[in-house]
Amino acid sequence: MRILLMRTWLRNIGNGFIDKGARAALKRAFPEAEVIETSGFPFLSASLKEQGGDFNPLYQATGSVGEWIKSKQLEKRTFRKNIFDISDTIPDIDLAVLPGCVLYEFALRPYEYMINRLQEKNIPLILLGVGGGDYKSKTRRYVSEWLQSVDPAGMITRDKEAYKHYSDIVEKSYNGIDCGFFVNEWYTPPDSRDPFTAATFDKIPEPDLNTQLTVRPSHTPFGDSKPYAGTIEALAGKYRGNDFFSKKNAFVSDSLKDYLYIYKNATETHSDRIHACVPALAYGNRAKFYIDTPRDSLFDNITEEAIKENTVKLSRSRLETKKESQVEYIRKIISWL
Repeated sequence: MRILLMRTWLRNIGNGFIDKGARAALKRAFPEAEVIETSGFPFLSASLKEQGGDFNPLYQATGSVGEWIKSKQLEKRTFRKNIFDISDTIPDIDLAVLPGCVLYEFALRPYEYMINRLQEKNIPLILLGVGGGDYKSKTRRYVSEWLQSVDPAGMITRDKEAYKHYSDIVEKSYNGIDCGFFVNEWYTPPDSRDPFTAATFDKIPEPDLNTQLTVRPSHTPFGDSKPYAGTIEALAGKYRGNDFFSKKNAFVSDSLKDYLYIYKNATETHSDRIHACVPALAYGNRAKFYIDTPRDSLFDNITEEAIKENTVKLSRSRLETKKESQVEYIRKIISWL
């Protein structure tokens, strides 16, 4: 079987953990399958350009998400149609898979042309470990219409809100977990000589953790508009005011494995990034999440404690049961095709 895995984009490093976790889940379900990854970033850059933003070689596409969604130019400009679609040139694809936080307009629109071409070839689509950026009425209306038009072969959600709002549209639906919880099956980092704590704060100032050794990753190495983000622009002084590089053990990398080394070895991870906490938990360590967002409901499907109140650790047996159930449902979807 040949599976096309439609990755998102690494403007946020956490997306990479979702993508590689999705790959691990698919290989666990079908060890002999060939999984081919292709990025949605070319279409994202074109979509942002359509709304009047810009794109440069540092992978910084400018323009606010709110403006992008509201823009009337979406119906008038067609840069996405001009993008070379790698997936359109790959023969003999049996299945397409789209993972992650994609159930909202900003994330779904870039894939519009790619998915249309796949449908023209009668290639089934599975939504794997998906959730929404929010669950407002406008978003639910858009996603519901999109699901009806695309008619996925199956959908595994990562939180109960997504399942509640959309499972009645996709007949073969399952309330599962985020793909990031499989990332430890994609890569096993080496052990660290010294213990340390990870503090990943791109959105709010880092709290006082009173730890002896703290490593401070940023999940936006290629550029981000958040005021506390540590980015390439910081090297030119744009974000010098946040003192990111002035703090000891600041960390930014273009390698997913570098970040996973940190989260696998950090005895505790404290973060305002969901996908700093997810790999930390997947590797069996403790984590605490610090902000309110509709996306944090994905923790409800996997943790037994309140992750925003205390550092929590997953039961290994509970995690394995959840993962195996998800893998089994992937197999079921394929058997129903």
